Amino acid sequence: MKKPFKLALSAGHWRGTSKGCPAYLDKEKTPEWVLNARICEKLEALLSKYEGVEVLRLDDRTGEKNILLAARTDAANEWDADFYLSVHHNGGVKGGKGGGIVAYAHPKA
Repeated sequence: MKKPFKLALSAGHWRGTSKGCPAYLDKEKTPEWVLNARICEKLEALLSKYEGVEVLRLDDRTGEKNILLAARTDAANEWDADFYLSVHHNGGVKGGKGGGIVAYAHPKA
């Protein structure tokens, strides 16, 4: 039997004191964590339709508890994840225009 692809998934930041993206990206001034969590939920739903794919959420799904980055990466490594995806909404440097998606890959990946 083929080994499943294991995706460690994290909604970046948390609902607490994390400021996240500036309000001009969202008229309702939705906290960044809520936007991140929505994307994670959609990814989980889409990926659940595929055989051979397992997803582990590393953040607190309610957003109320701050799971530190070290705890998230430790959990992903302990689970032997094939890929770690942390979802963020970037609002630009120092509140300026721009932002968008940033992707980082570990040099040994």
